[in-house]
Amino acid sequence: MGQPQSVAWPASIDKAFEDAGIPLSADVSFSKDSTVCKKVIRRGLNKKLPNEAARVRISVLDATDGSEKLPGFVGPVEFDFLLGDGEVCDVLELAVPYMTEGECAEVSSTMPRWCEEERLGLGEIHADKVVYTVEVLNVELTKELEIMAEDEIMDFITAREAVGKRLQKAGQLAIGAQRHRAVINMIARAVPLIQSKKHTESGKMAGKMAAARINEQACIAYWKKKRMAPGGGRRQKPGLTTIHVCTGVNCREAGSKAVLAEIEELADMVGGCIVESSCCLSRCSASPTASVVTTDKAGKETEKSFERIRAPQRSAQVVYEATGEMPSLEDSDLLQRFQQARLVSTALELPATGKWNQALEPLHRAEEVAKDGDLVDVVVALTQVLENVGLFQPALDRNDWLIEGMPGSLNTRFQRSSLFRKLGRTTEAIEVLKDIEKDLNAGGPLVSKRLFTKVKEEIDTCSKQTDVPATKIGGYERWNLESVQPVSQHTAVFEFRCSEEKASLPMAGHLWHRTLLAAVGDNDEGPLPWIERDYTPISTVVEESSGTCKLLIKVYPDGAATQWLRNIPLGKTVLLSPPRVTLLAPTLVPVDMLGRGHTPTGVLLVVGGTGVTPALQVLEIFRSEHAQPIVIILGCRAGDMLALQPLQDHVSSRASPTTIRICVSDAACGSVSFAAAPSPLSYDEAVRAFPNLNFHQGRITQDLLASSVDTLGLEGLRAVVSGPQAMNDSVSDQLLVAGVKRSQLTVMKA
Repeated sequence: MGQPQSVAWPASIDKAFEDAGIPLSADVSFSKDSTVCKKVIRRGLNKKLPNEAARVRISVLDATDGSEKLPGFVGPVEFDFLLGDGEVCDVLELAVPYMTEGECAEVSSTMPRWCEEERLGLGEIHADKVVYTVEVLNVELTKELEIMAEDEIMDFITAREAVGKRLQKAGQLAIGAQRHRAVINMIARAVPLIQSKKHTESGKMAGKMAAARINEQACIAYWKKKRMAPGGGRRQKPGLTTIHVCTGVNCREAGSKAVLAEIEELADMVGGCIVESSCCLSRCSASPTASVVTTDKAGKETEKSFERIRAPQRSAQVVYEATGEMPSLEDSDLLQRFQQARLVSTALELPATGKWNQALEPLHRAEEVAKDGDLVDVVVALTQVLENVGLFQPALDRNDWLIEGMPGSLNTRFQRSSLFRKLGRTTEAIEVLKDIEKDLNAGGPLVSKRLFTKVKEEIDTCSKQTDVPATKIGGYERWNLESVQPVSQHTAVFEFRCSEEKASLPMAGHLWHRTLLAAVGDNDEGPLPWIERDYTPISTVVEESSGTCKLLIKVYPDGAATQWLRNIPLGKTVLLSPPRVTLLAPTLVPVDMLGRGHTPTGVLLVVGGTGVTPALQVLEIFRSEHAQPIVIILGCRAGDMLALQPLQDHVSSRASPTTIRICVSDAACGSVSFAAAPSPLSYDEAVRAFPNLNFHQGRITQDLLASSVDTLGLEGLRAVVSGPQAMNDSVSDQLLVAGVKRSQLTVMKA
């Protein structure tokens, strides 16, 4: 493995700016659809971008349609304004946040109405394209939240909240949505900085966050409607084809950011289509995914989906579908660059899953090939993962390199002190912390009290430490296996009790899962002696709050994790992650679609085997809070009919219409995992024992899916599919045939 110390820190001006997120060319449009783009003519004086409400002075030097000067332009004209307040036309508000002091750039837009500005003599623009030449003359940054007093933080957030509402009311929807998004981000940053009870206990921050989210989504919805209205923006032209590349969380873990860049580059080779990123396309079990949407002369859209785009050849097929021309992949250097970009993209997403064993090897390989800014990101991620798994010295080696390039980074320095302490080098840890304290003191009385408190607590911990502390796997909690209750010959409920002082609790009102570390020893999934598996608990929030977690798990003959779990003794300590949100409720969409899903008028859940566990969570959440009708179709095998009693209980207790259909296929052959399991019910016995459930012999059919859709109605429907990979693919296709739109479909990762 190459050592980061041997790689030079980015030195060239362009590379340094690229690393800071300031490329020579950038899509700065609100929806990232290339309607507003910026191209640098001259680099600025530094790499510091204007922050929220910064005072900016710019000069618009020229205005053309791409070739000829726009009639009426009276420039050069200077503007002095607060960024984000809507004092200048939208295209300048969109571009200037991506420009540094002294920078000169061309700002081009295919939305002329966003460029209209009376002070430029351009109250009306009739060109198809506008290109402004803009120079940033001066930037006065606002104070960062971290050096504001608590009351000052609240006043600033409240003021920006008011600006967002004003812009929203005035119809400046793109800029208004940006302000609401800025408020959301500022609140997330502010929460750990605020200790005053008058701000935290009153619910002010939570209320502001909720209001900002609602207002942001309202802006987006009205903006889209306005943009597609006649004269309000640009309609998709007849015959135009758009490639939508999913960048939802599961696709990102499969490298979809690199796939997006790859398809963009291949599409540029042949022309004739638009490439856009998309939120979740609801095929999470087949990531990365994309769809090709073509609009005919009558305005009717047709769509073709592409799944498992895991090689450049597959990306080329997507482009061929969109353009009718196959881009060339004969350049070996191009293919190598694509492959390396996929590796880096995937590696950078994996740490967010908390699956350290799966993340470690890709990060090591990405470290070998990443360059410049990507290399910094990879080393930051790798350092954290190494620390999380107890490999402190390799983590410290990389921290040395990060400190060299980012000597002022508080996070990197705090991590350094932590690594020294975990290695038993407490004297060096205290030295680092005292240096941080010195720098904080130099920042004056407005530096957050929380940072001073953190430094003092860390120094106190180091001073009291006498031995090298025991290694603890970061991001996981200790639980003891309390009982194993077989419910069939292949499946059991594994009950755990938390041995920590306090267990992390699920976010109430949403679906969640936990990740289990199975200590199987050497394995093919990574260099660490365990493998990671996600499970959806069947325990309620109340049970979880009392320190109990119940997992319904099927034990497979060749399943490394489940065989390990089956054979460990009662009382054995295992590691489970804190709860992670799987789907948001009541919209039942992935987390990255927060605010984008609609509250359904009816819910269809199609699940298979132990995939019934998310359905049980949905029924628990929808028991009293949500009155939508629900239809559940459970596919299972004879001898392995799971969760029938709790399903029947929910049908009996839920006031709203709840229909549960059990499709029972032939029993599976093979070994028995739990010989002491209760004797399985026959099909007829199950029908008699559970009269509130509707039983069907055979597999889930197209007719059954179609009738369930008809029962709930297509309008406002949300369909969720959870089961083995083959079932997910088959059921998804059948639901689309039944008229369910892809935007109404959530397919959970198998």
